[in-house]
Amino acid sequence: MKKGIKIIIGAICGIVIIGVGIIVGVTKDIPAMCNTPVNKINISEIPDGTYEGKFEYSRWLSEVEVKVKGGKIIAIERLSNPLIPDVSKNLFEQIIDKQQVDIDAVSGATATSKAYLKSVEIALSKTRN
Repeated sequence: MKKGIKIIIGAICGIVIIGVGIIVGVTKDIPAMCNTPVNKINISEIPDGTYEGKFEYSRWLSEVEVKVKGGKIIAIERLSNPLIPDVSKNLFEQIIDKQQVDIDAVSGATATSKAYLKSVEIALSKTRN
């Protein structure tokens, strides 16, 4: 009976250690992502066209296509798989409404928001000489 209890306790300890390792691994880069700056871009100076941007850091990957016409962003399309949670639609609507990239992140999804915002910033930055 004692041997069975030791096996059960050992299994539980192993599961706890693995669980803690997974949590630490998944969350370790969140502070860095949350503090990633998104730079202002003067949209009115961007030539008409379609621009692609890709941002990749740790577990975050965001690729977008940004369409500009008449000095305004008219459309943003997500090219990569959605990040979790997928807040791209909300963010892209805000960017188009405000005509700026450095907007507030979605509450509860700051790291994911920053990945999407950085990919839009990168797309529009490609137009600079």
